[in-house]
Amino acid sequence: MLKDLDNKPHADLSPRREVKFWGGVIHSVVEEAYMDLEVFADLHQQSKGLLSLSAKYHGIISPGKDLPEEYLIAILTFAFEASLTVKAHLAKIKAYGPSSPPMRRLFARQPPNEYDPDEVETVLRPYVKMTTAEEDLIFLLDILGGDDEDLQFLGLQNTVDELDRLLQAESSARELVSAKMASIIADLSIVSQCLGQIGLFHPWGTANFRQVSNRNFGKVPHANLHLRGLWEKITQGLSRPALGDVEGLISLGMPTGKKFAYPVQKRRTKENTAIMRQAEDNLDAFWSSIDEHLHRKSGDLKGTAVGRLLSSSRVLERTPAWVEPAKGARDNPEVNPCVLVKPFSQSPFGLSGAGGQKALALTPKTKVKTRGTPKTSSGSPKASGDSPKDSSDSPNFLSDSLPPSNCPNPTAISAENLDDLNPGFSVDARASRVFRMLFFHPDMTSTPGEVPWTEFLHAMVSIGLEAEKLYGSGWKFTPTNPGVGSWILFHEPHPHKKLAFTVARQYGRRLRRAYKWTGKTFTLKKKSG
Repeated sequence: MLKDLDNKPHADLSPRREVKFWGGVIHSVVEEAYMDLEVFADLHQQSKGLLSLSAKYHGIISPGKDLPEEYLIAILTFAFEASLTVKAHLAKIKAYGPSSPPMRRLFARQPPNEYDPDEVETVLRPYVKMTTAEEDLIFLLDILGGDDEDLQFLGLQNTVDELDRLLQAESSARELVSAKMASIIADLSIVSQCLGQIGLFHPWGTANFRQVSNRNFGKVPHANLHLRGLWEKITQGLSRPALGDVEGLISLGMPTGKKFAYPVQKRRTKENTAIMRQAEDNLDAFWSSIDEHLHRKSGDLKGTAVGRLLSSSRVLERTPAWVEPAKGARDNPEVNPCVLVKPFSQSPFGLSGAGGQKALALTPKTKVKTRGTPKTSSGSPKASGDSPKDSSDSPNFLSDSLPPSNCPNPTAISAENLDDLNPGFSVDARASRVFRMLFFHPDMTSTPGEVPWTEFLHAMVSIGLEAEKLYGSGWKFTPTNPGVGSWILFHEPHPHKKLAFTVARQYGRRLRRAYKWTGKTFTLKKKSG
């Protein structure tokens, strides 16, 4: 949190108010996580509906006539939701920008207001030195997070386009933007582009839509009434007073005492394994408390993206107990080749088959398919890796062989149709190094490092994914082979263009959910001659 102009820390950072401070942080993190999922899932569904209506009325629409009412209301509803999303992201830029670590040297808080001690007002520090690019960045962020009149005069899309150009061209400006801010800007860019496309829908562009929207104002909120009711169920359950009333919840989420320390980047030892297992238990306890509280306050959340996610068959991987290596073992003996899985949410959101943890094997097959066009089984996903439906009803995507005898409580895994489920790719050494970082390998003994973004792009393109740069830090990867699945979106690391090991593993898990790929899907090409 920013210091004030007198260089004094905020009062909430004092030991006596530590719980209040972390309560605010936890509330913001949790509410944003839930609501961002809900908002973008709804915009995605609405955009798919617009595509269907566009095809439905393709031969009927005429520039000299009004749009069909069904199509018109759908466009206005989408624009209404997108505009609210833009406002929410502009508020985030205003709140998070000055206090983000790279920008803290430039900003300070005004001294506390005696009438409202919780009010926070940030200002630029006097006489602070900035480069021209840094000044331009602060100016654009000030426009986005400031007066609506200035933003209307310059235009949202024009401002976002210029911000994107600046961040691509000037390293000094790019280094002032944290990864969190880059993600917010990327989301804002996508939504602003959607609104820009609506404005270009001639001859029913922005000006005409405003007039039509005023005439149909009552119909648009009515179309959103059901959605608003669903959102209110979530926001009420996750409000700051509601979370603050939950006994022990804030203390479960406070990162004190290194309770969430997770040395996954270090060589696996008995001590590091114990630390990781304890961190996973602490994290599970926190989210279980959140889910149970949300269920008590909001019910089953039917009809919401959050409800669908929490009741899905997606699972969490957890670190198994340490297995002492056999004497004389050489082949990376400290790694237990098993992995524990548990339900994504253990709260009563309608999840079928929720039970205890199971141990599954991640040992490689003796035979790997390395040639041919990737195929997709009947159970392959049709959506990107972010969809709750991407995880299969079967746990086959976690393993394609029976667990070894040293797995506690081994569970037999069917090996049927595994060649179809996990199509093989033969890749060069450069791409192989990337995939060994993205996916778990029991025989990997070296200490994990970082993955340069250029290497990640090369690896993805080498297996038939078309890479497209979007606004901000967003990149879209689309399979070029039919039947593999839909596109998937990843964020380029910011400001330094290298994926940390933990982020690389997150990307690997998303690729597995989207396309059923595992570490053994990729094999090294044999050198010719």
